[in-house]
Amino acid sequence: MPDVRDEARLNAETDYLFRHALLRDVAYQLLPPAERALLHAWVVRILNGDPAAALMEIADHATLAGQSEQQVIAADELERIETDTLQRASQIARDKYEHEVALNCLDRLAAHSGVSAREAQQARFDSALIRAESGRFEDSLATLELLYDDPVTEADLAVEALLYAAGMDRNRGELESAGELANRAERLIEDNQLENLRPRLSVTRGRNAMLNKQLDESRTLLQAGLHGARDHNDHTAETQALRLLSIIHRDQHDFTSAMKCLDELDMVNQQGTQRRGSETFNARGNVYWRQGRTDDAEREYLRALERARERGDTADIAVATGNLGNIANDRRDYTLAAQRFKEAIALCRELGLIGHVGLWTLCLGNVHLYGDDLDNAELAYREAARMHELAGDVASRASALANAGLVMARRGLGDEALDLYQQAEALAMSIGNLTGAASHVARQAVIYTGRKEYPKVRERLTTALGLYAKAGAQESVNDFVWQTELGECELQLNNRKAATKHARNARAIAGRLGLPAPTSSKGTLTTLDNLKQLEHRLGIAS
Repeated sequence: MPDVRDEARLNAETDYLFRHALLRDVAYQLLPPAERALLHAWVVRILNGDPAAALMEIADHATLAGQSEQQVIAADELERIETDTLQRASQIARDKYEHEVALNCLDRLAAHSGVSAREAQQARFDSALIRAESGRFEDSLATLELLYDDPVTEADLAVEALLYAAGMDRNRGELESAGELANRAERLIEDNQLENLRPRLSVTRGRNAMLNKQLDESRTLLQAGLHGARDHNDHTAETQALRLLSIIHRDQHDFTSAMKCLDELDMVNQQGTQRRGSETFNARGNVYWRQGRTDDAEREYLRALERARERGDTADIAVATGNLGNIANDRRDYTLAAQRFKEAIALCRELGLIGHVGLWTLCLGNVHLYGDDLDNAELAYREAARMHELAGDVASRASALANAGLVMARRGLGDEALDLYQQAEALAMSIGNLTGAASHVARQAVIYTGRKEYPKVRERLTTALGLYAKAGAQESVNDFVWQTELGECELQLNNRKAATKHARNARAIAGRLGLPAPTSSKGTLTTLDNLKQLEHRLGIAS
């Protein structure tokens, strides 16, 4: 039983502290405004020299000290202390993903009489970026629109606002609006001779082309942006271009070039201040993972996790943890994989990174699917789709819905699966993601194959290949798989000539891609076996 004396002592202490706080507040309220200002000014003077003092506490006292005249700190010095402290506090809060604290600082800066017009505009721009990071896209776009439509906004900042808004519209499927905003940015660059910002325009357009899987066009734009960024000493555009180029090279299996980009990125980062997300361990791990070098990938992810913990970078901890979940998944350690993904999801929820919540929730759904836990797989995929919708990421939302379709197909619910695949196709087409749409179309063909509706199979696979060709996508395993499936479909329709053509196309693609490769998936190996059987039935020597 609890000691009654301890409880009485605790009650007495609580009562004392409450009365003390109440009396202190009453005493403060009774002070004349000038004496209050004097009191706060002395607190500012004391705390401003203390490196351990909380920055927001200094800023709040400075604000209150400035509400009446006092002789401790000159008015201009007080304003400088307040604005400098708010700027430092906003950056620290942003680096720690403390969105509300950062927004509080930036909104106060934007409205402060002691900052220049440019500084106020910059604060509004930075607040728009944070609102976007935390999923408040409408608020973010409204702030950006006020900036780039305001004739007082300096041209270079208006260009940055236009380009950021263009990227957000692109993610949401507003392609026409995104194009118009980018064109407006280009006109501002030309009219104001802001050639130093042209690299950022090239990088923005290169990213959009990459999202559309127009990889050759994307690479050209990004390389132009990279060279321009180096000419103008724009480290932001340079690092963005290098990161995106490394992803393109990785996806095209040019792993040497991907690593070279990351080496160059490390060199750029060493020249400046190391900030969150600047290290390349996770990116290097992704290159190794794509090569099938699981042990090397795991080593890089563990290094990323260690460094992130040393820096207290929760976002990087989440990314590394999720990547380690992929390693566990590859090794069929589904219990560990699920644990890793759940940890990553929890960290990203804590930070308000809803796009990353969607990513790792999708991966968790895959774990459930591999383990035949269809109910939890469906729940995870639908939650991932919801998160990506909130994040304004149409392409990822489409992928999550398509994966939910896989669950329906596994349950034998063909109509429900088709509906989800068609939703995914429509979403991908709405943002011009032709290769993504092609994948969703091809999944519909699988349902029709199971129903032996071969004319529909032919139409869907032909459409998928046509979308790939229209996108100018690099030849891939998907081309090989779909040509093989078309050959089988035509044979079922007794069109041996067409079946032979597609079988030969598939064999030629397999040769050009070097299949089977060390990294070939189980599905690719199965398709190679299917092609061999198809060739045998058609009398074709493989």
